[in-house]
Amino acid sequence: MKKHFNLKALATGVSAFLMKLQYNSWARGYDGMFKNRKYSAPKILSETLARDSVLPQQKGLRILDVGIGTGLLSEQFKRINPSCHITGMDISQGMLDACKNKGVADEILQLDFQDKAFPFADESFDIVASSGVFELLGRPDHVIAEMGRVLKPGGAFSFTTYSDSKLGYLCKFHDPADIDAALEEAGLLLRERFRFHAFTEASLILIPNAIYYHLNTGVKEAAAIIAQDEDRALLPPAFVQDLGGYEIHAP
Repeated sequence: MKKHFNLKALATGVSAFLMKLQYNSWARGYDGMFKNRKYSAPKILSETLARDSVLPQQKGLRILDVGIGTGLLSEQFKRINPSCHITGMDISQGMLDACKNKGVADEILQLDFQDKAFPFADESFDIVASSGVFELLGRPDHVIAEMGRVLKPGGAFSFTTYSDSKLGYLCKFHDPADIDAALEEAGLLLRERFRFHAFTEASLILIPNAIYYHLNTGVKEAAAIIAQDEDRALLPPAFVQDLGGYEIHAP
């Protein structure tokens, strides 16, 4: 039988290999590098969840950190709720080693989750979150579907995506309409999306380049939740409110 050359699979494999190399090389200095860039995403994501979910109160809360890296987001979760149980996964063993040294995650595993099923049972987690990862994904719809599968009904999700900025050869912009379609397919209800300044990167011509993210936050759908949220549909799509320096966009 004649074998067909799968160019798409090859490209995916090369991209994953390059990503591992890059993040393994960054691991030791990653936290310092992003501290210098005033990386705000982990704090903003965790505090948004703390405002709108059971994150601060529930003991033994089970959290999945998708693309945990060195644990910047999980550090914030542990600060807010020291009793939470965090499972983290990442493609880079170097980043996971740095995370393990901090002791912020209770379980960690190396996995290229871009096109593989998460190795967890359905409805395993109270919160599923991801910071600074979706711009590296070729298939965000797959990852969103898996986030929805492992999240408990009524559980909270939150993840960042690129807003209107481009950065680096590995990074991708995903249309919010495509993200919304994937959320709906996964049974995830978007309750809030807002744009914020995530960090500042030096460009090739040494002019500071402000990088903006969208924070996408919501819950796993349940009939009662949808009924309670119907009044949000009355907001016009272009509704924008200035709040503490962020641009808040109601979905």
